[in-house]
Amino acid sequence: MELTQHPEYHAHKRDKETDQRCREAIAAWKTSGESIVEETCSLRWTFERAQVFVRSLSCLVQEYNRVLWERFPYCRQCGGRCCRVEASPHVGVFDSIALALLGRSLPTLPGEIEATARDCIYRTAKGCAWPVEWRPVRCWAYYCLGQSEHRKSGHWEPSDPADERYHKITDSLEWVLLDFLPDALRRYEEVYGDPLEAYLCDPLDFADAFGDALFVTFVAPFADRYSVIDAEPL
Repeated sequence: MELTQHPEYHAHKRDKETDQRCREAIAAWKTSGESIVEETCSLRWTFERAQVFVRSLSCLVQEYNRVLWERFPYCRQCGGRCCRVEASPHVGVFDSIALALLGRSLPTLPGEIEATARDCIYRTAKGCAWPVEWRPVRCWAYYCLGQSEHRKSGHWEPSDPADERYHKITDSLEWVLLDFLPDALRRYEEVYGDPLEAYLCDPLDFADAFGDALFVTFVAPFADRYSVIDAEPL
């Protein structure tokens, strides 16, 4: 279908504008060589430290998704049926910042796209158009439990709390966080008394909690120095 006719076209245009602002801000930061301080968690960011931070996050993301695909074969057999318009996440400021620090860019979409009006605008016949190094937080963090899960009161809950697959996946993902979570987010957990693994039982809650941690530790102090936020919801 035509790109301009897709339901998410206007959101995509906004994402491109955010991506450009973030790319210009990251370039200016690299040139300046200055440090950016986040006072609550006592974090001092340089361009180089931010690159290390995002690369560490990229390793976490890829390991998180590797566990999902290996532990739950129906996930890789699904064909991306969860990549729908109504489920597509908002591309946040940190997503664009991460792309810039990784030397990647927001996917460039052709005039005629492969996604249908029901698909996420970034869905193609070969899979997600985003680079594997970084995808929006709600995309990489999401998982379901197939037939053993149902939607209830706005949250995903296992139909059987004793479901072996449910405990297997949450336990495995908890180990991913313990092994791969960058020090800056560990500091956030310590200061705010808010361990991120506590949210793993609900992937939507986890994505929100993870996004909040990224906003507090990096996006907010960076945005105080560089104007990258344009009516951006927290």
